[in-house]
Amino acid sequence: MAPNSLYRNTARAESKEAREVARRAEADRENIKQRAKTAALLETLEKGKEYDGLAAEVRTMNSLLGEIKAFASRPVELKQPAVPKTAKYAKPNSTLATAIAAKVKQRLDHTSPEDFINSVFKGPENRLNRDRVSRALKAMTNPATTTRVGFGHELTSTALGEWFSV
Repeated sequence: MAPNSLYRNTARAESKEAREVARRAEADRENIKQRAKTAALLETLEKGKEYDGLAAEVRTMNSLLGEIKAFASRPVELKQPAVPKTAKYAKPNSTLATAIAAKVKQRLDHTSPEDFINSVFKGPENRLNRDRVSRALKAMTNPATTTRVGFGHELTSTALGEWFSV
């Protein structure tokens, strides 16, 4: 082995040992600082300076716990959820008759057919019937063929079956 390489290996080993010694010394210093902090904290607790703050927090927590217990022990009333009214379906003949009557009433006293339809089919459960009568009224009063949607098609789909059964 060459003398230079021996010197380098020795220097590396010495520097490695020196770094390890420095690291241990730093760890010892940190350990001493931590022990001093712990001793100061224990001394403070023994004197009772921190006890007052902790006691106040415990009292606050106990009062909050009492409020939570009171809230949890109150009686609970469970109510049945509201059931929507079921939709009513009028017969096609009655929707067609209502549309005709609405148009006649409009001609007689110049009122809106919608007002008449709303007076016949009241409430939210008759919303579909009001729609059907309005479509039939539009189909009756606007000239067109019976196959075109929005015109005579509604007349044939709502009342044609019942006219054949009569």
